[in-house]
Amino acid sequence: MLGKILVSTLAVCVILNVNGDRYRDIEQAISAALEIVTIRRFASIPRPLIKDPANPVSQRGALARRRENQEIVAKYGFAADLVETATVLYAERHGGRLPNAEAFRAAIAPFCPTKIAMCENNCRYRSADGSCNNRNHPEWGTTFSPQARFLPPDYGDQLYIGITPRFKSVTGHRLPSPREISNSVHDAGMTAPRDHIYNINLIHFGLVVFLDVISTPLLQDGDENIVCCIGDEPVKRPACFPFFTLPGEFSHTCRSFVRSEMAPSQGCIPGPRNQMNQKTSYLDLSLIYGNSIEGEQRFRQFGSGHPDSFDAILNIFHVIFLRENDKILRDLKHLGWNGDSLYREARKILSAIYQHIVYTEYVPAVIGQEAMLRYGLKSTRYGHNTMYNPTRDATTSNVFATAAFRFAHSNFDTLENDVIEGFSPETFQNYSNLVTNSPSSYTLFTRFQSKTDRFMTDFGRNKVWESEPRNSVDTMSFDIQRGRDHGLPSYNRWREYCGLRPILHFGKGIMGFADHTIGAIKALSSVYRHPNDIDLMSGAMAERHVSGGIVGPTFACLLGEQFALFKTGDRFFYENDFYPTGFTKGQLREIKKQSLSSVMCRHVNVPAVPQNAFISPKAGVPLIPCMTFPKLDLREWDLHGTY
Repeated sequence: MLGKILVSTLAVCVILNVNGDRYRDIEQAISAALEIVTIRRFASIPRPLIKDPANPVSQRGALARRRENQEIVAKYGFAADLVETATVLYAERHGGRLPNAEAFRAAIAPFCPTKIAMCENNCRYRSADGSCNNRNHPEWGTTFSPQARFLPPDYGDQLYIGITPRFKSVTGHRLPSPREISNSVHDAGMTAPRDHIYNINLIHFGLVVFLDVISTPLLQDGDENIVCCIGDEPVKRPACFPFFTLPGEFSHTCRSFVRSEMAPSQGCIPGPRNQMNQKTSYLDLSLIYGNSIEGEQRFRQFGSGHPDSFDAILNIFHVIFLRENDKILRDLKHLGWNGDSLYREARKILSAIYQHIVYTEYVPAVIGQEAMLRYGLKSTRYGHNTMYNPTRDATTSNVFATAAFRFAHSNFDTLENDVIEGFSPETFQNYSNLVTNSPSSYTLFTRFQSKTDRFMTDFGRNKVWESEPRNSVDTMSFDIQRGRDHGLPSYNRWREYCGLRPILHFGKGIMGFADHTIGAIKALSSVYRHPNDIDLMSGAMAERHVSGGIVGPTFACLLGEQFALFKTGDRFFYENDFYPTGFTKGQLREIKKQSLSSVMCRHVNVPAVPQNAFISPKAGVPLIPCMTFPKLDLREWDLHGTY
């Protein structure tokens, strides 16, 4: 792969049939950038800079940041890096002015990877990589695409391109260290408050949704990982954005932080850096079935769409959905389905059940009924509800992936911690058997999750991925730093975006904090110099919850907007009445009878469960015998005509 890239990039001579120094300058900028990026990405790196496999950041990256296809990630990352570097070189020679977009696009074309999709007009099933969902824009929502922006990024360099992350206060000082913010705003001590309604199913299922629509790889040196600290000293290189902690908190004061991989825009037009998403931007259970033709083949051969199952290794619902898929396959086979259509129809049915659970049970629990209505997220009880809009791009947004949908990081509790600390494929298999085949699986329903708020337990802040004493990750610090790496604007900018009043001073009076407690205000004011400095993650997590939800108004807005896009921008959404992608009225009726409780009853060893699988019976709701929940009756899919 490396040889192909070097030969193709160094052997191509960019020739433009355009006159003028400006266009020759674009060629020169690209030529110079080509040499810089090639050396930066593929030059030999000294061994001390290669990440130790035992490093906690490596372990975390292996789980949540792995490269799903090294060659494709490298190709798109190289192109994006080339665009960014050439843009900066050109701007430096022209007083900060960016190059002409069309001229730049023509000059960069030999190095710009293109996505060529052959779309069938009457395809019954969605593609593995998300292509052709939108017929007018077949690349929307596809794998290895740039994450979308609700607001322009706020980077730290003068061009706002992204070569430097957000790092400066509006006062001119440096922003506070993420660890300092974590200590001041997010420290819950050894234990965090518990929820009084929702059980740990909510965080487990939420992880499925998160891993279904987002996976951001990190920058690498060729095939090698990077560290950004040697002992207490930072390594100065473009891929690094380390931060510092107090002496004695961790094994070293320098905390290694590698920036996210970037992806080029369609046509490689110059502009701000956008981070890559390896997943499809659709609720399609691609974390189980795979997001490529190769992934689909692996699933059909081995029962997993991924070669190593890292993405779902913490999650019991991965096992439950695999078992439900097997059941659907068996039932369809008895009804005359076979071959490729058997596999694809089973995926279509299970994905529809999954989407139904997301929009009728999961999202309402998170953002509340008022936000469900505001963003048009409610599903109808019966029949079709076509809301597809071909002008709506469902691409997963940067703010959703980097901040809003990380609200669940405050929900860490002992059960999840035990699984994380004992992370390995073998222990996960044992855990899955324990939960699905023993009476202790009742814990999934009865145990309250930690309360969703600004607080994180000692484990979440000091013990995650601990390979040895004081060698671990502070999850909240990394979330804050990741937001800065991605150029997320400050909390106040997002409040304005959502139609909320911006905060002008650290008080509760007019133009002050309206959605925070006195304690939260004091904590934020103790570490930030100005309200416009507050990071989105910290400001939004400190908000009071919206009515009926578990997040504050800012995250309710951002989550609501993204889930609206997942619904209205998906031509294959389960409620759409389209032929041949949709379901018949009878088929949709059977899908809408299903709930998470009915699915879990089929695959978890419990005699009775709450009507809503996310609500603990300790909250006062009754237990319903599993035998009373609707079965999944697939007679509406009968090809024999025997029913």
